Amino acid sequence: MAGTTCDFTARLFLGSGTAGVHVLFRGGGREVDLGDTIRTVEYTRSLDGTGEATVTLSTGACCDEGIDPSVIDPLSHELFIDRTDDTRDVKTGFVGPITKIEYTSTTVTISARSLDWWWRRVVVFGGYEHTPMTAMAEVIEKTEAQLALGMIGMPIFRGDDSIKGQRNPLRVQAADIVDDLTNAGLHYTVIGRTVIYGEALHNSPLTAALTTFGPDDFVGGEALQLVKSGLNYSSRVTMVDKSTNSGYVTAKDTTPEAYYGIAEDLYTQRSADDGGVSVPSQANQRLLSQSRIKLILPQTQIRLAISAPLVFDDLIPGMPVRFAGLIGCVDFKEDLSIGDITFKYGIGEDENISIELAPIVVTNNAA
Repeated sequence: MAGTTCDFTARLFLGSGTAGVHVLFRGGGREVDLGDTIRTVEYTRSLDGTGEATVTLSTGACCDEGIDPSVIDPLSHELFIDRTDDTRDVKTGFVGPITKIEYTSTTVTISARSLDWWWRRVVVFGGYEHTPMTAMAEVIEKTEAQLALGMIGMPIFRGDDSIKGQRNPLRVQAADIVDDLTNAGLHYTVIGRTVIYGEALHNSPLTAALTTFGPDDFVGGEALQLVKSGLNYSSRVTMVDKSTNSGYVTAKDTTPEAYYGIAEDLYTQRSADDGGVSVPSQANQRLLSQSRIKLILPQTQIRLAISAPLVFDDLIPGMPVRFAGLIGCVDFKEDLSIGDITFKYGIGEDENISIELAPIVVTNNAA
């Protein structure tokens, strides 16, 4: 599935990489020979969610080469996808357990999910001590112990990693506590066997030189739609807090009102026991994400042009970027972050990489 031969080096530009597919016994052990049966490859990287991968094999090619895909079993084998380019570097694209295999008369379709999917099968103690980083580290350690897959964590340390929590003796599903952590502002992404996580993943762009995108860096970028929305704006966030006399805690925007007036949101679904994250910290995280009118993009992916100013190693969900350029006659400049990323490969087709551009602080924004 080689891409078109180009005059430049793929180290500097995207679009000319190729995908290598391996089916291995869990943890990277014995490999199943796939021969020359692979027809299409697609995988995603997600922020605060599980990535997925799909590989299609040709049944005819399997028969011709004596390949028996029936020896591959869900949860017994894993899918490993690497990416190479004309620099001969090999990089990890995707690793995760195979969860489903579909057979037709012409194709075999193998589906897999990134390793964080297994958190639905891992049980940990609820809450935590010290910081949310500790809780995530414990989830990763427990997962690695159960699977013996070499899963590792790569924490992003920041000055606000000091939210206090209480140890809850009740056992919970690891996926539930991770959901609590991401709701409170700790974000993560999984690349291969590595979990990259932090209080706000890659969310401190002020001292960094940001990659800058414009419409010309996308295929069909002239049709890109941007929205300046006030639907999610709040200048005050109030949450139920059973530990206070009033029963509520409020976080306030300290900047003088620039907009229509005081806009207050009330959240009643979370309490001091949720994930061990304090209610004031939860309220401040909500306020941080909602207290300014921001430029947003409708939930969509757009394909990167081959000349986009990124290398493969930069393709990390949550990485901050800057969008600057003209849409029509309107000149925009806004700090955003990379959201979900999709990679596609096929016979006779160039590498296809599409990304979302998301708010710099990731929340469930109102439409």
